[in-house]
Amino acid sequence: MDDYLPPVKPLSYYQPSYDTVHAIRQRNKDIRTHKLSVFDVHYFVIVTNCGYKTRTTEIIQKFQENVSFAPINLIRHEAGIAFTITSEEVAFRLEGLSNCFTDPCSFKPYLITVTKVPPNKQRFFRKLGDSELWFINQFCNTNYDHEKKTLDLSNFNHSQEKDESKAHLTLNDPSVLVALTNHISTYCTDVEVLSIKSNHLTSLRYINYLVYSCPNVKVLDLSNNFIRKDEDFQFIQEWNLTELFIGSAFSADNIVGNDKRYFNLTKMFPTLKNIHSKSIALFSKGNTFDHYFSNLAVNKTHCVHKKTERVIMDWLIQFFALYDGDSPMQTRKGLAPFYMPHATFSFSMAAIMDGRAEQLAHGRDFKEEILNTDYQARFRKIRDDKPNGKILTTGSKWRGNLEVIKAISMMKKTEHGSEEFIRKNIFLDVWYEQYPLLGFSVIGSLCDDLDANDNDKLWKNIHCFKRSFFCKCLGTESYVPFKIVSDLLVIFPTDSIGYELVKKNRVRANESCEVRKTVDEFDNLSLLGF
Repeated sequence: MDDYLPPVKPLSYYQPSYDTVHAIRQRNKDIRTHKLSVFDVHYFVIVTNCGYKTRTTEIIQKFQENVSFAPINLIRHEAGIAFTITSEEVAFRLEGLSNCFTDPCSFKPYLITVTKVPPNKQRFFRKLGDSELWFINQFCNTNYDHEKKTLDLSNFNHSQEKDESKAHLTLNDPSVLVALTNHISTYCTDVEVLSIKSNHLTSLRYINYLVYSCPNVKVLDLSNNFIRKDEDFQFIQEWNLTELFIGSAFSADNIVGNDKRYFNLTKMFPTLKNIHSKSIALFSKGNTFDHYFSNLAVNKTHCVHKKTERVIMDWLIQFFALYDGDSPMQTRKGLAPFYMPHATFSFSMAAIMDGRAEQLAHGRDFKEEILNTDYQARFRKIRDDKPNGKILTTGSKWRGNLEVIKAISMMKKTEHGSEEFIRKNIFLDVWYEQYPLLGFSVIGSLCDDLDANDNDKLWKNIHCFKRSFFCKCLGTESYVPFKIVSDLLVIFPTDSIGYELVKKNRVRANESCEVRKTVDEFDNLSLLGF
């Protein structure tokens, strides 16, 4: 049995040869024709005392220097790693390596425990019936387009609901994956666009297995899955993609924690040109900036034309790259802005995703504004004219930001467009009459007649300003969160759709304002996402 390698690519560095692929296909064929039974016994190996930052590949390589083996069903957990092997001899030799190697991060010796798993307890392989194999092959053939080189495996988990006998077939079942990828690698060899959205996939290992069966894939859609946080993201570093759709692909746990390797898309996808996502958020924790996925959702609705979406995303990349000369964003052309050094930054594409997408893309000459290079040149001039800082309007609702910049640009051409006038006034641009999901931005001066270098007086003025503006979030009064961007400007990010700010044009920093509208007064609360 040791001659048969498992039908899973266990690690990113493991590159099977043609003989290996042939052995996998032959083994699967022997199982279907009853010439070969499923493995009699598996050995479940648990390695503990692994450092939190130690890569899984590094741990496995330490053992492979002494024992030649290929792990099956490799997982990463809090205590370490676990995998399955099929050889009793390898299991015995691995158990003998316990306490022989020290983890470089935890500085503790690796402890290895091996447990026999009888056939009735195995979770990795099971024998599929003829009707199940026929359904899997038929599903692939129906959703495969040879001319367009596309394979759509969307909703595979729900495609058998009418037939109770096949309701248990899911892509989370490794046995189904073995049969599926065996068919794909044999009959669908030229797939360039692969969609596996809406399958409730929880494991990156299974997704890696599907991508591996399509070596020419360039576009991958992972939307509407539920990938866990405890997966090893090293599996996807070798994906040679040009476009990636990751709308709602990851569970909510992925926005918790400080493990940056889960969220560094630049290193994960070195060839990636387009990342399609609803929002990309960056949160500040002291002086450390951590990158997170934040509810990434592109295909939330089907009303968005891909061409329109790409135009807006490409423009956003250019737009945010203008802000800070210290940002490494300028050297990351083609990738979304994951770094903003001066402010807690979050932008949302919720308006593009909802039913008003076409209104935003084509209404009120919005598309022409986006593609207007003179408009960007005007913004560069405004930014460069600031003596002590740059104008940053990075509120989460970027449509309002366009209008704020536009208002300042127009004011500079009027009699009230002097620097002193702009410094002493605050402009609030509220858009919920026409675009209730977009929110608005606040941009203004906190300096007034104070010395910009006098931090004590500046902070006192900020506290007065904070008391003057407040919002209602879910019916509870709370102060608006704010962030100092420079010695001249301040940002009020409205990260929650439920926030309602006050509106009063050209208000001095110390003046009070009325609450213009509360959440309860909205006619349709569904617009707020509740």
